[in-house]
Amino acid sequence: VRLKRNVGSQAALTVGLRHHLDTASDTGLIIFMDSDGEDPPEALPKLLANWEESRILVASRGTRVTSLRFKIGYAVFRLFFNLMTGRMVNFGNFMCMSHQQAQRLAKLEETFLSLPASVLISGHGIKQIQIDRAARIDGVSRMNFVGLIRHGINCIRVFREESLIRIGLFALVSLFLLLLMCLATIGLKLYGSTV
Repeated sequence: VRLKRNVGSQAALTVGLRHHLDTASDTGLIIFMDSDGEDPPEALPKLLANWEESRILVASRGTRVTSLRFKIGYAVFRLFFNLMTGRMVNFGNFMCMSHQQAQRLAKLEETFLSLPASVLISGHGIKQIQIDRAARIDGVSRMNFVGLIRHGINCIRVFREESLIRIGLFALVSLFLLLLMCLATIGLKLYGSTV
């Protein structure tokens, strides 16, 4: 599949998945993995040895070869993602699923935003296998700070209803606390003792 422009990794994965589902037979497994070497091909036997037909098999993140800044940013993202959605995400695109699971996943428009987040909302069970990330084969990642923030926001957008509910509840609690502080301040001004 050749795309006319860069649409981002998640949309490209979705386009590739839909193309595969339209042109391939409905047997076998579908494996997603990065081609930069960070998802090590030698981990495939470990991943496939844990295959269960009823669940999507995902490679949870073990150790990874990245900068301290990226590790801190990723930890902040995971905490923020949990606060906004009530869910934990510790896996990326390295995963394995059946053709039928992929068909269901490909129908979700959210897959264009984030494949891992879409797996969480797909209704399929998930089995996680810890796999360490390898060093990149060649070159450097083009993912910069702004791109990482965009990617994180897209993951949260998959859970827009949960996120909006949580934001609304936070706003209501904040408003209630502000109201209490105002009433306490007024009470102290009116009835407090003067020194």
